[in-house]
Amino acid sequence: MDLTLDIIKAKILEANLYKNPDLDVWILADKLGVRENELSLFIKDEADMTVKAFINELRIQDLIKLLDNSITFNRISYYYEISGFKSRSPFERCFKRKTGMTIRDYIQILKKENKIQSFNSHNR
Repeated sequence: MDLTLDIIKAKILEANLYKNPDLDVWILADKLGVRENELSLFIKDEADMTVKAFINELRIQDLIKLLDNSITFNRISYYYEISGFKSRSPFERCFKRKTGMTIRDYIQILKKENKIQSFNSHNR
């Protein structure tokens, strides 16, 4: 297989494949032009996680980038939907595992930081 984890990540992100809640090893392998078992073993060996966990991590990483670069915030269900999760519970578990806090807490911190940044930029 001529793939690396970086290439796999790039292809998933470039094509927004992770936003498909039904994305699984079969769909991903087809898009990458490799066999399912080859892809599963490669990700397990290289990233020490399942394909599903790998995809979910990319979903959370991309959402964090979006949140960190945003000054507007939406209802919590919006975030799991745009991230490609089918439901809120798995989304919240993955988010907390990745960040150490709930999405609600993360947004509260960002809101406080944005208020401080906005206040400081207005007082210059």
